[in-house]
Amino acid sequence: MNQPMRNPLLVALLLPAMEIGLLALFAARYGLASVAIEVFGTSLLGIFLLRRAGYRQLVEFNLRMQESPGAPEEILRDLLRAVSGVMLVIPGIATDLVGLALLLPPMRERLARGWTASGSVFRYQAGASHRGGAARPGPERVQRPTPDRGPGGGDVIEGEFTREE
Repeated sequence: MNQPMRNPLLVALLLPAMEIGLLALFAARYGLASVAIEVFGTSLLGIFLLRRAGYRQLVEFNLRMQESPGAPEEILRDLLRAVSGVMLVIPGIATDLVGLALLLPPMRERLARGWTASGSVFRYQAGASHRGGAARPGPERVQRPTPDRGPGGGDVIEGEFTREE
């Protein structure tokens, strides 16, 4: 199975090139006006979604993070809905397809479940205590509870890490 691209600079360089190529391909096949309408329409949809999310939803998101940090799936679903709006605002065919896919609740659910099950979701907790007893902010790995552990019984790894492959 292919590994996802882990170099953001490479993605930042390749995404515009891919989008320009797809726009040119679609414009040659369906006409420039059709592609312009599609790009403009999905950008308006993305703006609508982001405005709808708005400040109130960001405040609710922050409160939910503080109240129930053990429920990352729900938080990820809301975050993916906002990401879908951002992807729709970016002009291009590939980003529009990703944004439209993220609008589908089953897709958001599947991604959120997959990320939390893989252990690749991290929570930043201010004031996390370590063995010395002093509070120290830092990332914590959030693990899905297993049947033999309670909701708070997962392994928590504090500190910095590097992933080696």
